[in-house]
Amino acid sequence: EMDGTAKELFLSAQNQLSKAKGDGRLDKLRASLEPGKADLDLGVEGADGDYYIIYSDGSNITGKDAWNVILPFGAIDNTVRGGGSYIIQYNIKSAVVKGVFYKDVVSSNPGKFGTDLPLNSELKGIAADETATHGSRKDDRKNYGSDKRSIIGFWGGTDDGMSLVLAEVDKPKLTVTNAEELKAKVDVSGDDLLIILCVRGVTSKAEFTVSNRKTGDEFANAAREKTLDSVITQSKHFINVMKEGMIEGSAAFIPGEDIEVFVTVQKYGVLSNVTESDHIITNSLFGAISAINAATDPATAQIGNYRHLENLDSVISGRGVTVTKAEQTQEITVPNVTVTCHGSAETSGTGNFIPVNYDAILTYDGKGFAVDSVSVNTSTRPGGLFGNVTDLLTVQNLVLRNPNISSLDASGALAGSATALNATNVLAYNSTEVQDGTGSFAVSSTGGAAGGLIGSMEGGTVKNCAAAVYVQGSSNAGGLIGSANNTVITNSYTGAHTTGGVFINNETGAGRINVKATNGTAGGLVGTMTRSGDGISGITNSYATGSVGGNKVNPFVGSDEMIYWKTKEMGQEVNSSYYILPDTYTNCYAIGWVYDAADTAKPWKCPYFSNSDLLEGGLLNITHTQPKPDDDRYNYDTYWNTDILPTKYISELNPDYKGADGKAVWFLENHVGDWAYPDYNVNLINTR
Repeated sequence: EMDGTAKELFLSAQNQLSKAKGDGRLDKLRASLEPGKADLDLGVEGADGDYYIIYSDGSNITGKDAWNVILPFGAIDNTVRGGGSYIIQYNIKSAVVKGVFYKDVVSSNPGKFGTDLPLNSELKGIAADETATHGSRKDDRKNYGSDKRSIIGFWGGTDDGMSLVLAEVDKPKLTVTNAEELKAKVDVSGDDLLIILCVRGVTSKAEFTVSNRKTGDEFANAAREKTLDSVITQSKHFINVMKEGMIEGSAAFIPGEDIEVFVTVQKYGVLSNVTESDHIITNSLFGAISAINAATDPATAQIGNYRHLENLDSVISGRGVTVTKAEQTQEITVPNVTVTCHGSAETSGTGNFIPVNYDAILTYDGKGFAVDSVSVNTSTRPGGLFGNVTDLLTVQNLVLRNPNISSLDASGALAGSATALNATNVLAYNSTEVQDGTGSFAVSSTGGAAGGLIGSMEGGTVKNCAAAVYVQGSSNAGGLIGSANNTVITNSYTGAHTTGGVFINNETGAGRINVKATNGTAGGLVGTMTRSGDGISGITNSYATGSVGGNKVNPFVGSDEMIYWKTKEMGQEVNSSYYILPDTYTNCYAIGWVYDAADTAKPWKCPYFSNSDLLEGGLLNITHTQPKPDDDRYNYDTYWNTDILPTKYISELNPDYKGADGKAVWFLENHVGDWAYPDYNVNLINTR
């Protein structure tokens, strides 16, 4: 085995030496070397100054300038080049390698050339005898060193009749695909080739190679393809792939840094020319990343698929760069896969996505694109596109289409649990009605709060947002937010699901109860809304149209309306020190039906809510500037295809709904979701 590796080193060094002679680099090297300073003459007769050696003790290189020319990165597998101990003697004048000694640096084969194994006359004698007789000193090489425990290989190829005529190899073509998997693929003609894929960290300068010299190696398959990063197999995360060829003491790759990828090709087992592909630079975890000078520099990451999304989570990917902003570059559809973490067995359960936990300040800009078909079923994290957010998360210009979120913890299509969250221009909705008949909800929590957009948040703002999904929470449930503390909501709404134009008081099928709380409070917009300390909470220019069910329910904000109105009805003073009162809602209404499980005698529906700001302006019979489009993206019940929402859109609640650039997101000028036609024969304000 040692002899075989020595031969590979010999061939690679000779091929590179011939290449360097042809392109003039060898002449430059020769001019820089001091003649006659070889540390060891391996028995070569000739003029002083023509022969030199390179030797490695497994970490330090003597003759490094020559090493970079004769054995550059990509010349041979890096575990040999950077991790082995070897001696290469060459004639710089004739560009011929004389001989190579090699040994692995492992505990079962102790000792290193130049450190534990001196460069002495004994090696000279072995080299001369082996070159002449081919095997007479093998016993000595099997039991070498002062303790007779080292095994050393040798190859003196030119005296074995090996011709210096080089076989011809074509230049390879390298394709690097940065998609749902990061893959490198090489196309090159010819047989019996040594193909070496080389990866270098642009920031870390770490180096990795994989070649087809080993039987069964992934890179030796018919496609000559290597996966460099994948989130569906633990061993194929970038950080784990790079560890395959990690040399002890060498620089480590930084997951998230840019990498330089290229391929070298030479004939296997014979001398040949060496060809090299074009060099391609891409990012190891994301579509691209802004330039970084060090691993801790903040950077902007480009997100083009679900792998890039998952890689934002350092537990999933081992991410080593600080990403402060992420920008989505295209529509993302999450495939039916099982995602894993790089360092543990944690998976997405029966879903296809692990919620991204993030513990630093991050801005995610969806650029108006959608993330489609995120399916989460987890008992280990809050559920959502983002799971547990412990620092400020800002999300803007994002559509979440067809979410299917389930967690033992808090759940929301956008985020499960957030310490601080600012959401602007974010929509969560189903593209078609969910008619599975199983009673499953698009967003559900079996042990916490659930919201169509956010499960639980402890502070922040929600502006220009909407949700039209089924929601069920174990504690609190809201069509938009399950539990909100110190939160300001502006220009936002929830859309309903109906069947045949009406709500259904059951838990299966289309039009079933839209928002349901099994133990806590439920509201068409927010389940429970509170303020603490010096925090501020309030809702402006917002509405809800979904049906609400549970023990403690109200059409707009569950806890606040229930406490406020029932206390008023009893003629008692309302405690305003903790709960946010409907009086603080400006331009808000709800037309969703309510099913109060506690009131079994009279399940009540149509308890229309509207604050006083809408009374004079009128809640109903609004003349819309734009009718509701007949489009499956906007509503689920064909009953409403020819009708318009009988109440105000966001664009009518707030004349200043457009952004500073004069533009508005499409779901503010249209209503996403169905509605139940109002009963004009009842008092529409706060009544059964």
